[in-house]
Amino acid sequence: MDPYFPKEARCGEEHVRHMLQVVYPILASYRKVLIGKKSPMPTYTALGMFAVGDTDQGHRGTGHIWLIDLPGKGKTLLAKVPAILVGCEVGRFQGVPDALTADYTGNYIIDFDDEGKRYFRLVKGPGFAPIQLIDEVNRLSPRAQSALLEVLSEGTITIAGKTHKLPYSPFCIFTSNPIETEGTNPVGKALSDRMMFQITGETFDAEIFASILKHTDTFDSVELKQICDLDRVQEIREFFYRSVILDDKIAMLIGRLCERMNNPGRFHLLRQYEETHGGIVVETAISGRGDVHLKGAARAMAAFKYRNFITPDDVYKVARHVLRHRVVFAKGVTRTLQEELKLNSEIAARDVLIDTLVTEAWSSTHET
Repeated sequence: MDPYFPKEARCGEEHVRHMLQVVYPILASYRKVLIGKKSPMPTYTALGMFAVGDTDQGHRGTGHIWLIDLPGKGKTLLAKVPAILVGCEVGRFQGVPDALTADYTGNYIIDFDDEGKRYFRLVKGPGFAPIQLIDEVNRLSPRAQSALLEVLSEGTITIAGKTHKLPYSPFCIFTSNPIETEGTNPVGKALSDRMMFQITGETFDAEIFASILKHTDTFDSVELKQICDLDRVQEIREFFYRSVILDDKIAMLIGRLCERMNNPGRFHLLRQYEETHGGIVVETAISGRGDVHLKGAARAMAAFKYRNFITPDDVYKVARHVLRHRVVFAKGVTRTLQEELKLNSEIAARDVLIDTLVTEAWSSTHET
């Protein structure tokens, strides 16, 4: 037995080796560049890299992540780190209102060979990169957003009628700013549903602001080294997918949770908000893909805790971040709650509703 095998581990030595050699060093590197003790961004960025999201024939998607926070809080910086750690390029697609589909996928251009003959040469866009940063995704037009769907769920790109299979399942990190609305578009449900996690940042206090001042003076000395390559990441992701067991009871627990999220009125959830709003609070919630993503996130969380089986605690810990962007509330609900609680934004009111809904739905799954 390996002398470094943790006492609480309930998995094999290969699992522990993956954790000690790759996963934890990557997580530690994330925490080097992001200030804040309570921020979930480093943990969930690592989870997303090693989780399996969408599954299709011949393709297993990763746990794409959507980071929402104010400007200047490290979202873009954190998104660039994975490419350094695995020694690959990062494809950056900057969200602007006039972005075109070809800006993401790439396109064919006319070029000349050595003999002077013309031919069509493919100029690849950021969509071909194994790690992608889609910055300010809410500034993209619906047409530009649609270019992302095929890559996220199928791992392919179609240009001029020709489909290109990507060599690696891309890991996509999306960012957006919650306070600016000029020049933005709603992120389509078809796109957001393909993102495994939505993470919002923590509120900075005096201690964190002071840490930022010290950190910026020494940031150029922070050394990030390549830890592994893409093949090793894909190997570990596949290993976790096959080795961490989903028990029938856990599958039913996830099913019961999603059922209650979709039918809060039927299970007497959010009653206080229904009375205030005077009607239905939740319009739509969890799809089949959301159900699959919740399983994938819980499986990665279990693996990170040196276990080869999923527990209810794993499901509960990831549920808020997996489900929060999938719930659509009835018109006016968040605005009413914002005014009632005197919150700064509708985003804050929405977080209150999501936390309440997940907590009540989770409690309801354990009732006989």
